Amino acid sequence: MLTDGGTDEMCFVDVPPSEGKAVVGEVITNDGDQPATVTEVMLLDAKDMVVEDAYIIPMTTGSGTALGVSSTLTIDPEVRAILDLAVPAEGYVIAAGEQVNVVTAVSIPADVRQGTASGIDVRYEEWPDINVTDARIKMTMTKDSCP
Repeated sequence: MLTDGGTDEMCFVDVPPSEGKAVVGEVITNDGDQPATVTEVMLLDAKDMVVEDAYIIPMTTGSGTALGVSSTLTIDPEVRAILDLAVPAEGYVIAAGEQVNVVTAVSIPADVRQGTASGIDVRYEEWPDINVTDARIKMTMTKDSCP
């Protein structure tokens, strides 16, 4: 069974094209006793916000190993080092007891000022069942600024 660490709330400003796409991450843990294969990553209750890509970043011990909000083409060397570990989410096998950072590259349409979602939905298979876990993160992405 995959679980997340709780409910968060965040607001972030869309990044300029020169910085790629905005990325949002959440840490989840496979609390089950067998591997879980990620089959799909989506946004929950999304309004004017879409997932462009989804990645898994394997976690290492210590601080600074998980990504919250950033951009795909960041110049920050510490964040870049974390992003360099990213692999496509679909098909990733999360071992029993493993903790990973699920990261979504998200966007909002050019003619929209703000998009929202209530979380990241990770669909996975623990043979023989297909399951869903919801990482609840109230997200607001804006073209302007956050309150």
